[in-house]
Amino acid sequence: MQLMGLLFIIYISSNYIKNVIVIVSTIGMVFTFATDFHHTLDEKKHMMSVINISSGNLQYAKNPLCEPTYNNIIFNCDIDSFVQFFERKYEPDLTNDWNRTEETEVYYICSSPADYNFVLYLPATIGVVFAKVFAGSIADIYIMGRIFNLILYAILIYIAIKIIPYKKNILFVLAMMPYMLLLAGSYSIDGYCIGTAFIFIAYCLKLKKEAETISLKQFIILAILYGFLLIAKNMAYLFTGLIVLMLPIRKTLQKNKKYLPIISTITVLCIILIGALLLMAKSSNIVTDDRTTGNDAQSQMNYMLTHPLHDIRLAFEQIKNALFSFDWICMLHYNIFFTQNAKYVMLPLLLFILYVSLTEDDFNFENKNKIIMIISFLLVLGMTSAALYLCFTEVGALYVAGYQTRYIVPILPLLLFTISNNSIKVQKKENRNQNIAIIQAAFIAIGLLQLILV
Repeated sequence: MQLMGLLFIIYISSNYIKNVIVIVSTIGMVFTFATDFHHTLDEKKHMMSVINISSGNLQYAKNPLCEPTYNNIIFNCDIDSFVQFFERKYEPDLTNDWNRTEETEVYYICSSPADYNFVLYLPATIGVVFAKVFAGSIADIYIMGRIFNLILYAILIYIAIKIIPYKKNILFVLAMMPYMLLLAGSYSIDGYCIGTAFIFIAYCLKLKKEAETISLKQFIILAILYGFLLIAKNMAYLFTGLIVLMLPIRKTLQKNKKYLPIISTITVLCIILIGALLLMAKSSNIVTDDRTTGNDAQSQMNYMLTHPLHDIRLAFEQIKNALFSFDWICMLHYNIFFTQNAKYVMLPLLLFILYVSLTEDDFNFENKNKIIMIISFLLVLGMTSAALYLCFTEVGALYVAGYQTRYIVPILPLLLFTISNNSIKVQKKENRNQNIAIIQAAFIAIGLLQLILV
């Protein structure tokens, strides 16, 4: 760990891109083995998905295979307990038998593969296969999957910061938060969600600044990026696409009238496809989560349809309990990882993020564009909240159970971009980027110390 810190000190600079690489490859890499294995945030489910995919089973959600070697590793296994697996060679032992009984049903739900698109697990799968090919131990295979997940995260953030024309430091401080690096350095899919959302937002802003009209090539790139974003969390970030309203759509249509039939056809097909996917999600993904009691997805949906005033009250309560609750915001430096003193670190970290957002005034958006970004943010907040309310929350409750702050990090830049304005101007120092990187690294180092001490 001391060597990683030394390398960071030597190579940190005023270059955004270089700082991402330096932080992730030095102190960020420590999270891959310092974080408890099979940690609380469903890492075991994600890991079992990767094991299934690496063994050729793409039907891991419907027909999951059990790998006893990894299934028997305890939840929240610390490094001291995990060390034994470095000496044990991995021998494949996949089976259909989960020893599933009525008494072990909750354990099965917490252990069986997660039902997300296989694309989200490809980086970790590559790492696992790589370690298997070189006859790695049980621990080697596990950690290699984590490392490749972190590498993907670094690449995605690298691309996002490289292409965004302004507000780069906002993406940087959000992506390099200790908790985000912890999630990216595990089997969680949050790193993919954050990275793809940041790239989509960055490319939209790039087009807004540089393009008077949108070319066919740019439109295709935008559609592909949006597609990658949609498969994250089962289309939870669908409404992020509203920020395309900031682009010169009208000018593009006027200039390319001859292509209107093609554009219209593609648009209609996209709407049909998205509608079909939403219907599939409604029928297959909105299911009751058996890990909680008093919840039933179908009953909850019927209750919401028949009690509109309750839905309005619920929306206001969710905004109040989320965006205006410091305890909820503190989940950006989650105490289950960073000790009960996490909130004392989160407060200065939050103030630092707000300061960077306020002073990142190299470009200030017009009010109409700020409104678009805020609406996009709130709609995503509503959609992700609704999913958990349906599946995870007691019927008729005026709160959303299990809603964590990490769900909004992918679209948090949209809110922070609106903070700066022309009435507040701050004189920038030449080494501003380097200073921000050093302060952020200090927060990461504190987070690592808390993680190790928890």
